[in-house]
Amino acid sequence: MIKPRRVLIVGSKFGELYLNAFLQPQSDLELVGILAQGSPRSQQLARDFNVPLFRSLDELPDDIDIACVVIRAEVIGGKGDQLTQALLARGISVIQEHPLDAEAIKRHQSIANKNNVMFWVNSFYSQCHAGRSWLHAAHQIHKLSQQRPVSGYLTTSRQLLFSALDLLLQACHCPEQIEITYVGQRSSIFHCFELSFAGTTITLDVQSYLDPRDPDMHNLVMHKMTLIWPTGYLTQEASYGPVIWTPVLHAPDHLNNEQSLYLNAGAYLHQPTSQVLCPATQNWMTAFECDGAEGVAMLLNTLSSVLNGALCPPAFSYDYQLRLAGLWQQILRMMGEPITQDLQSPIWIDPAQLMLTKEVC
Repeated sequence: MIKPRRVLIVGSKFGELYLNAFLQPQSDLELVGILAQGSPRSQQLARDFNVPLFRSLDELPDDIDIACVVIRAEVIGGKGDQLTQALLARGISVIQEHPLDAEAIKRHQSIANKNNVMFWVNSFYSQCHAGRSWLHAAHQIHKLSQQRPVSGYLTTSRQLLFSALDLLLQACHCPEQIEITYVGQRSSIFHCFELSFAGTTITLDVQSYLDPRDPDMHNLVMHKMTLIWPTGYLTQEASYGPVIWTPVLHAPDHLNNEQSLYLNAGAYLHQPTSQVLCPATQNWMTAFECDGAEGVAMLLNTLSSVLNGALCPPAFSYDYQLRLAGLWQQILRMMGEPITQDLQSPIWIDPAQLMLTKEVC
C-alpha cells in the first residue's frame, strides 16, 4: 500500500485556497502543516485544519513530500523563491504559485534536479473547472475538425497576464515559436498586442493601470478569451466560467428558393445556436472553497502520480514553463512600468437588476 504524500502549505493568504483542497478527504495526500509568519489568520487556519503551524524552516519535520509555496515570488517583490530553493534543497518537491520569471525557474529546476525532486509552477486558473473545460473543448475542436484556430482575442490585467497566457497557449498546444507585435495603447486603458504562431493571430489587450495600494484588485477583466475556427468559436467569459461554444451558422440550401424553414432541408435549424459547456460558478465563495480547491487537489494528485512514475503533463514540462515565463516577461517589458492610480471601490450592480423580465410597449 502506497503511503499518502505528506503536503505542506507555505503562506496563509492565497494559501488558504490551497488549504481548502483538504476540506474534502484526499486518499493519497495528507496535510501535515502550514509554514507562515504566525498571523492571526495563519493561527486560525492551523486550528481549523488541525495541523501544526511552523514559523521557520528549522521547525519543519524531515518527512514532507510536497510543499506548495503560495507566497509572492521575487519578481513581484516577495520571498517565495528563497523558500522554494530551501525546500527543494531539503529534498521536497515544490509547487510554486505563479508568476515566476524565467531565471528563477532555471535556478529552481537546477536544485530540483540535484535533489531528485519535482518543481512545478502553478498558474492556478488552468486547473480550475472552467479552465479545464476551456482546454478540453479547444483540444477536442482541434481533434474533431483537424483545424487550428485562425484568430482569437484575449483580455486580461497585468496581474493575471501569466495565467491568461497559460490558458491561451495550452489551448493552442503549447506553441514553441511566438511572434509578439506591440500595436499601442487603446484609450489609455489597455496595451494592445498581436501574438502570432502556427497560422493563428491573437489580439491581446492588457490593462495598463493599477492601484499600488492594492495591486491585486481593480482588474477590469481577469480572464476573457476567444478562439475562432472555421467551424465556430470558443469563449471563456471569465475566470470561473462560463465556457461557451458557438458553431458557425451554415444553411446548406438557403439559396434554393423552393425550400422553406419548415421543410426537411431546414434540419440545421435544430442545431444549437450556442452551447454552454461549463456554467459560471455561482459565487465567489464557491469559487474559492470548491472550484479553486478542486483544482489544487487535482494538481497535487497529478504531481503525486508523476512522483510514482507517471508521465509529466506537457503544461508542467520545464521547457514549456520556461517559454511561458519568457513570453510573460517579454510582454511586460514592452508595456513598461504600469500607470498608477488611486482607485475607488467599483459600484456593485445586482445582476437581477439587469434582466429583461417584461418589456414595456
